[in-house]
Amino acid sequence: MALHSCFQSNESDCNMNPDLSKKTSGPTAVGATLRRLGLAISYFVSIVYVLSILLPSVYCLRHGCRGPAELDAFMPAFGLTPFGAIATAFSLRNAIQHIRKRQSWSWVFWPLAIIFAIVLLGVIAFIAWLIYETASHR
Repeated sequence: MALHSCFQSNESDCNMNPDLSKKTSGPTAVGATLRRLGLAISYFVSIVYVLSILLPSVYCLRHGCRGPAELDAFMPAFGLTPFGAIATAFSLRNAIQHIRKRQSWSWVFWPLAIIFAIVLLGVIAFIAWLIYETASHR
């Protein structure tokens, strides 16, 4: 069966079948798809950023980091700081929006929001410490 739209037929067909008047594709559908894709990428980068901080931390707690050579495990986290912080901020904003909707499954976003908030506070503290160290050692 060929695609049928209200623009190709008379108006009475659209009034009888409301599904014919709905657009299934267009700028709104493309925008929603791109927004979801962007959020998926943001969540992925945020999770990778959190893991790049968490996994070396666990290693150092278990085995003890002695010297600067073992602290190289944190280098991916330092490299990802600009992208990770921005992605974490977007992910935190999305998680808070889902929590505000008060749906039955919004409890899933509480742990994510807590983790993302802690990471963002850590990033802010790290950047402030970095600025302090560079300004005070001139």
